[in-house]
Amino acid sequence: MTTTDHVLERLMLLDQLQHLPAFLEAELPFDGAQLLAGLRSRAADAELSGRRAEADFLRALIPHVEAAMPRSARAGAQAPTTPRDLLDRLLAFDSPLDQYLCARRHPELAAAAPSLLQSWFGAARHSETDRHAAACAVIGVIWGGPEARVLGRLFWSVVLRRRGATGAARRHLDRAEPDSLASGVKVRLQWLGARMGLAEASGQLEEAVRRAKEGLIVAEAHGQTPAAQAFHRTLAGCLRSLGRTGPALSHVDSALAMLPDHSPLADLRSELLNLRGLIHEDQGEYDLGAADYGAASAEAQRAGDERRRFTAETNRAASLWKAGRVREALRAFEHLLAQARRQQRVGSVSATLNNMGQLRLEMGDAAGARECFRDAINARPTLPQGDRSEIISLFGLGDASAALGDNETAEVLYTLALTTGVTAGHYEDAIADYALRGQKGENKDRAAYLGALVDAYEQSSWPARPFVGSQLAHEIIVDGRHEDGRRMLLDLLEEASTRAPDSLACLHLRTRFAAELAGALGDPRSALAEFQHARRHVQQLLTRAQIPERRAELISEHFSVYEGLLALLVGNPDGLGLDPREAWRLAFDLHEEAKAPTTLARLSSAPLRSDEVEALLAEVAPPAGMTFVSFFCGSEYTYCFIIGTNADLRATRVRVGRGELQDAAEQLRRIFNGDPKCFPPLAPLRPRSPQRRSITFLDALGPRLTAFVEFTQPQTLICASPHGPLHLLPLHALPMADGTRLVERNCVTYCPSLSSLAPALRRISPLPRDGRALFVGVAAQEDPNPALFQTDGALLEAAGWNVTRFTGTDAQPSVVLQALDTVDVAHFTCHGYTDPVNPLESGLVLSPHGTRVPPTKHVRRLSVAQRSDTLLRPSQLLDLESLPALLTLRACSSAWQAEMNRGDEFAGLTRVLLQVGARSVLSTLWNVDQESSGRFVSALYARIHADPGSSLWTCYWHAQKELLGDTDAPWLAHPYHFAPMVLHGDWR
Repeated sequence: MTTTDHVLERLMLLDQLQHLPAFLEAELPFDGAQLLAGLRSRAADAELSGRRAEADFLRALIPHVEAAMPRSARAGAQAPTTPRDLLDRLLAFDSPLDQYLCARRHPELAAAAPSLLQSWFGAARHSETDRHAAACAVIGVIWGGPEARVLGRLFWSVVLRRRGATGAARRHLDRAEPDSLASGVKVRLQWLGARMGLAEASGQLEEAVRRAKEGLIVAEAHGQTPAAQAFHRTLAGCLRSLGRTGPALSHVDSALAMLPDHSPLADLRSELLNLRGLIHEDQGEYDLGAADYGAASAEAQRAGDERRRFTAETNRAASLWKAGRVREALRAFEHLLAQARRQQRVGSVSATLNNMGQLRLEMGDAAGARECFRDAINARPTLPQGDRSEIISLFGLGDASAALGDNETAEVLYTLALTTGVTAGHYEDAIADYALRGQKGENKDRAAYLGALVDAYEQSSWPARPFVGSQLAHEIIVDGRHEDGRRMLLDLLEEASTRAPDSLACLHLRTRFAAELAGALGDPRSALAEFQHARRHVQQLLTRAQIPERRAELISEHFSVYEGLLALLVGNPDGLGLDPREAWRLAFDLHEEAKAPTTLARLSSAPLRSDEVEALLAEVAPPAGMTFVSFFCGSEYTYCFIIGTNADLRATRVRVGRGELQDAAEQLRRIFNGDPKCFPPLAPLRPRSPQRRSITFLDALGPRLTAFVEFTQPQTLICASPHGPLHLLPLHALPMADGTRLVERNCVTYCPSLSSLAPALRRISPLPRDGRALFVGVAAQEDPNPALFQTDGALLEAAGWNVTRFTGTDAQPSVVLQALDTVDVAHFTCHGYTDPVNPLESGLVLSPHGTRVPPTKHVRRLSVAQRSDTLLRPSQLLDLESLPALLTLRACSSAWQAEMNRGDEFAGLTRVLLQVGARSVLSTLWNVDQESSGRFVSALYARIHADPGSSLWTCYWHAQKELLGDTDAPWLAHPYHFAPMVLHGDWR
């Protein structure tokens, strides 16, 4: 071996420091410590001899030599005498090959290999992890037995995975498999876990599942609970990704069951609960998913794991979104955004802004969505370029631009998102997202678009595959290749059914297939069968719903199933080979099933069949006869079902879609109530000149929506069950084909659905009326004229009623509740509060106990205890032995209703009061005029008191016609005055 003296002499002849590293590498092998010691000794000799310049030069050279010293020279040239010496020597080499050659030169240490490896595997140095792994692999392969060789290769495969060399890692693990079979249980489980993890990370999910099942068998056979729990966890994740939600749920439940109670592993419990929530969502059970996310968040908070807590809260917000509760979801995301910004977590800020952007797009706020996506991109200067979040932002910006009509910019952004994703290695996701968007609207280059779809489909895996595949099948059908498209959809459906027949992916595919059969494929009978199959799937979800609100959300999510069934049965009975009357009866039963499901659940009632409605009608109809009319609003058509006394069921449809009805309802609200938020602000309608604002859009709807009158008798009662936006429109005020308004021909009362009305109609009726009435009037602190809220009692007294009054601070919830049990009519003039999250926590705003200060109308700002003191909740009415025959809500707040989803449920006090069993509720569709509404209720109460034997509907109709026929006040004949107060529920 070259001595360090020779190295030192040649070093002194070196002319440039930049050549020092190459020089030292060329001189190997030598003992670096000896070289440095020689330099220090020569510098000391020069100092003693008076050669100060030489001494300074040598001392200045030493740091440069230390910095450039090769690792192998630092380890020294002497033979290692202990395992620790050998480890230090091996760690001096960068290359595993050099480590291998070095170890082979010292066979005398082979006997120490077992203890050597045992200590080394648990002592990895953080700064030299890769070299340490290589050293372990070298010793294991050279000197170790089967277990040592397995562990050595496992260590090295981890390094290779971290470097992205998954192929090399797989080869090392495969070469270790024979030794793993000859090893002990723990080492075998370690190998199975490593092979499973590598397969999962490489996207080879089937292989990961196979290895995990094998590991689970070994772990359970030998009582290795932690290993079994880990295999269950991996199986749950992989099976979910493969679309096999049933087995995935079973495995995650097993993993959770293996965690002991009060386990310190709260972070692991949080991860498992979060995974179970995702699986529940895949099965359409969002209420169960939300419960798991809440539990996961609590566990993560207990463990101090902010990342997992934020993930769980994000999933919970997304669950609200998927369930159709978009306003609640937006509030939840806004709260998460504030948290992420406060904690300066840039990645979380960007991801949350993306979610908010997508949500605002769904809500129709394209401008707001664009700002969210822009902020998401601007928030990420410290994040890596091309990650999944940036791709979502770019695609979202494209969607927002398309929604704003800028298709050219949208295409540019879609292409940029695709390029960014492909460059960053997210090819499969990027091409799928692009194929489902790019050039889809105008099809500028249809061949390129179809090519992108085909490419995306070939590259896709589950769960993206059904979405891309169904879109490709649709485009193939549009091109006229019907059989190819049909076969593709059938293959996808078969694959989804094999993976998880109860998954949402399967339900969505079946619904898409049924729609194609009913449309371009021209096979209505097969379409009917597939839609019915999908409906049975929805019914299974309904039976598993944990809370009443979830039933309406499910109907909303799968609205297209019911709409598709009605389109076939009402629009094309001949194509189905059915008699029209048979098809209409089936259609009626299906539409009734989809109406007001939450209200029905709260009333513990079931949807009525057509024959049951006919039987009920025969029992409760007035002597002159009546008609039930029930609507169903689809995207293109509104369906109408008519059941009259002594008349067969009929079904019709008119071309009025949900969008047109929603626009009409919004226009009507603005015209009558005004809109202070618009520019310039729009004031409320002037009561004496309502005709100055046009409602021709409403009159245009009339002849179409009232076409059913040809199947009814004039001067009789019509009980109408609206649907969707129709709940917000005055059907009775619409003109018929001859120009007269429906209210002039018939009395119209309302109900959420015929099935929800049945419990009230089956009670003994009418209730005894002995002239007792209750008036409650409470103004809020914010009201400029509180006296207006306290005068309606005079209307009841003038009509001859014996009135109990509670006004102002005397109107406390407990006092009013006690009085409600003893009156026939209850009249409230106060504010209302609606809780869209928990409707039964809504209520009428009364005066809190123990204070002379009026309540605030901003109930949302109150604490839970303050709300309890202030609100008279509908749920409290459940404890009363009897309710008043009529509840009247005469205040602007009673007009407030909001469609919560397409499941035909509304946030509003009227609906909630009916859900707790109120018989009849008189409320307003818009903000009423004080004078005309006062005249209306005065006429109503006078007629009820004057003729106790008369039915409620005749008194109600009489009051409407009194306003219509007042020639001294012709403005009262305008719908603004005679139409706002509508009677819901029992008309008798």
